[in-house]
Amino acid sequence: MMELALRQSDTNREWLAGLDRCIARDSDLDIDVHIPDGLGGSRGFDERILHLPILWKKYHDRLLADRNGVGGAFWVARIREATQKRLAVSCGETHRGYGVDSARSAWNRESIEEERDSWNDDVMMDSIHNGEFLGGAEHWAKFDIL
Repeated sequence: MMELALRQSDTNREWLAGLDRCIARDSDLDIDVHIPDGLGGSRGFDERILHLPILWKKYHDRLLADRNGVGGAFWVARIREATQKRLAVSCGETHRGYGVDSARSAWNRESIEEERDSWNDDVMMDSIHNGEFLGGAEHWAKFDIL
């Protein structure tokens, strides 16, 4: 979700990139992992998990650096919401894995525009009310980290 929010060339932001693609493009990590006997269970150890902290930091830093661009805080809020929805589905009692649409994000051009308009209205009201419309500094502090 973080990579997708940063992907400015894709204004629809409808399809997620796979982990392998994110690793190939954005992870500078070069790891040769040796798995000791007995670890990894029957499915083995997926060394791709070792790239997650590197990818998270890179994407998170870019989101926060973009406060004056397309809206880092806006995307942090969207990523949180979409991730929570995806987790709720995958942790549900009837979830049997993702099907054909597993790489489809929760966003499309129209939903992004609607959410951005609503976000901008809230930010404007917050500005008019000296930062207290949305809850003051406490509200904005939650966007400092994803």
